[in-house]
Amino acid sequence: MTYDEAVAYVREQKANVYAHITRPGSGRRTSEWIDIYLIAYNEGHEDDPDAYEFNIHYAGGIADSSSGEEEIYGPDDAPDEARQLRYTVTASGPDALDYEVQIALRELKRGEPVTKVFRGKPNPGRNS
Repeated sequence: MTYDEAVAYVREQKANVYAHITRPGSGRRTSEWIDIYLIAYNEGHEDDPDAYEFNIHYAGGIADSSSGEEEIYGPDDAPDEARQLRYTVTASGPDALDYEVQIALRELKRGEPVTKVFRGKPNPGRNS
């Protein structure tokens, strides 16, 4: 779905949608760069009239690297790149972006809530 369709879906369904771009490595950087945009419904806006109804979460980084970039945009500040992409529905939320980008993308594609692991066991206090 287009950006406008995705925003309408998020607002009507109180849901989340995502899109991504994978760029091949070049020069010294041999790994792929992945950009992820997640348009997420903001449940907090129901109690706070000043809060946005949804936010655009961005995560970008080199695959298999723990370093990267993160940003959260309001509806009026959506990057042009985000407005050009096609979006897919996901059951995962912004917590999925806490991981390396290739893992975050996998979680968004699966659409399953992310279970954080602590010392080899699921941490019930950190489930999405």
